[in-house]
Amino acid sequence: MDVNKLNTFTETMLSTLETTCMAKPYRKSDFEKVDGELKNENDLMCIIEVTGTLSGAAVLTLDAESAKGVFGAMMMEEVADLNEEVAEGFSEILNMIVGNVKAALSEEKVELTTLPIKQGVGEVYKNKVDTPWLKIPMEFEKWGDAIFYLGLKEA
Repeated sequence: MDVNKLNTFTETMLSTLETTCMAKPYRKSDFEKVDGELKNENDLMCIIEVTGTLSGAAVLTLDAESAKGVFGAMMMEEVADLNEEVAEGFSEILNMIVGNVKAALSEEKVELTTLPIKQGVGEVYKNKVDTPWLKIPMEFEKWGDAIFYLGLKEA
């Protein structure tokens, strides 16, 4: 897998988050390789499935404070609970990420599909392609943890 494509995907997701909430998560520890299905360590799981010349998935998980912080910054209001409204807001954020990734990878023939937001620690996602995940542990300085997983391969 061309590392430039992984970097493009990651940088586009980060810049979209930064534009959306005026805060960019930073990498808080080394990358890790993860095999098999993902079991959510956080409270919110956002999934983008990828098909075409690249296939697999990109998954963003956030702890409750980060999810409420990002959504609250986007809506310019305080958020007390991680609720359905926050999940719906992340569906919109995923749509923005999808549009920006498609533009950034315009030379690729890819389809990106967002799945319904999963709420809850322990939620599971199994990639449709057999490839290891690249786990990127991140943190929002203001709010808390986020993890970005890339499980992509070239078709």
